Amino acid sequence: MSGRALAISASARGMAEDSSSSRQMKKTTKTYVYKTDSSGNVTSHTDVKVEGSSASESAAFRRYEEQIRVLQEDLESEMSLRRRVEHEKQSLQMQIISLSERLTEAESGSESQLDINRKREAEMAKL
Repeated sequence: MSGRALAISASARGMAEDSSSSRQMKKTTKTYVYKTDSSGNVTSHTDVKVEGSSASESAAFRRYEEQIRVLQEDLESEMSLRRRVEHEKQSLQMQIISLSERLTEAESGSESQLDINRKREAEMAKL
């Protein structure tokens, strides 16, 4: 039984040597960090660490990480702008409603003033 275990162990070591000569083993660690500030905005940050990769793969990976970081910043900026625009939109809608109500009140006031003026003119015509 021990001879069999030794043969399997030797075989596994031989396979490891063959694979290491053709490819390097890589260890990837990815960390996600999500933060929420007092106004409810969520920011996220991703850290990815690759160990044992070749220099060209590492450089390409760093470029991709930088592109992802820039895109995440752009996304956060756009989300912030959208929130601000939505807030301004709601404020302007409230102003429109308020102005519409004031216009309606002013129109009804001018109509009643016209009625009073007509009555006065009618009374003056009688005199």
